Amino acid sequence: MPLLFLLLLMPSLSYPQNTCTISKVASKVEANCETQGLKTLPPDLPADTAILHLGQNPLGSFSTTSVVSLTHLTQLHLDHCQLAKLQVDDKLTGLETLILSHNQLRSLPPLGQALPGLITLDVSWNKLTSLSEGALANLGQLQELYLQGNGLKALPPELLAPTRKLKKLNLSENNLEELPPGLLDGLEDLDTLYLQKNWLHMIPKGFFGDLLLPFTILHSNVWQCNCEISYFSRWLQNNMNNVYSLKEGTEAKAMTPDVASVQCSNFPGLPVFNYSKKGCPTLGDAAEDYDYYRGQELTTKGLAQGHLDGPRSDTFLDFDLCCLLPLGFYVLSLFWLLFASAILIWLLLQLQNIRPQARGQPEAIHTAHLELQRGRQVTVPRAWLLFFQGSLPTFRSSLFLWVRPNGRVGPLVARQWPSALSLGRGQDLLGTVGLRYSGHSL
Repeated sequence: MPLLFLLLLMPSLSYPQNTCTISKVASKVEANCETQGLKTLPPDLPADTAILHLGQNPLGSFSTTSVVSLTHLTQLHLDHCQLAKLQVDDKLTGLETLILSHNQLRSLPPLGQALPGLITLDVSWNKLTSLSEGALANLGQLQELYLQGNGLKALPPELLAPTRKLKKLNLSENNLEELPPGLLDGLEDLDTLYLQKNWLHMIPKGFFGDLLLPFTILHSNVWQCNCEISYFSRWLQNNMNNVYSLKEGTEAKAMTPDVASVQCSNFPGLPVFNYSKKGCPTLGDAAEDYDYYRGQELTTKGLAQGHLDGPRSDTFLDFDLCCLLPLGFYVLSLFWLLFASAILIWLLLQLQNIRPQARGQPEAIHTAHLELQRGRQVTVPRAWLLFFQGSLPTFRSSLFLWVRPNGRVGPLVARQWPSALSLGRGQDLLGTVGLRYSGHSL
């Protein structure tokens, strides 16, 4: 009897049952092989497996060759697998999600050639201390990148250049001491940026560019409040509702708007946005200045604040200068404005009297078209424009325009929105001025 009992058990020992749980999620086959003590891939996985969980198995190393036969695979989870080596020998064109968190990886091989369709890449909580400049090459579809919890000390300036569709970037809890200028250039879809719990002491000038960044976490760094923090402090003031603090609990994480969480390390308790920059160069003293249109940053190189408007400045309307001019000048200016207003009204009346005489003739409108190049300043000639500031009208014979890096066009007028004319839909006293931006639409 004991021998017979052992013989009955032998088939089950020689041919073990499937160690993975097979199910269907949204018509996709999911194989859950977590916590099975696996050191190699199970041989009996369904050929149409789309989602594969191999987490919490002592695999040690992994190669894409082992799953190349799973042609429907879209998600591969390899977290907590003690991985010290990752090989991407074979191409997995359909793979969209790769989870490699909580492993022992010290380097990240180039993934773009083997995984060109990757959308989500999680390499958090490994032992990465650096990344090569081409680590993300050919990952043009990547939208989410998680690198938190590593030992990264610096980042290549062109690291994110191939990932133009990136939406979420997590660089928190590393050893980053500085960020390379231009790191976020071209990431127009980026909406979430995690930089908390690093060793950052400043943000390079112009780092955020024109990005909106609705969710930004920046607390728990060593921000040094001095003259170099001016750009970052001003950016915080203009994006107060977009800066959050992240509180991690045992079961969940909570994000709350809290710009005051970004504090100076050399002035304990002082928020960076409240830092008063005493003794620091003011706008216009530096080689590169910044003019703001209600929160939007416009870079104007080589222009000083005092000459921002050039020959079209209306000094009698500048509050800072008016206090230095004699009262008689303002009286003369007022009489001049009244006279100019009377002439304007007379001209309008004359135009109204002339139009009925056309009797079916098409109304003549002089149109001037301009072709603008990125980063160039141009002048609209012979356009007598009427501008109102408060209750006083002024005339200008030319309009200076500047094409911003984001493709928008606006006049260099401090503390004012771009006029309707500068947006390509305005009519002056003599006709219309149309704008066309070369290669891009306004």
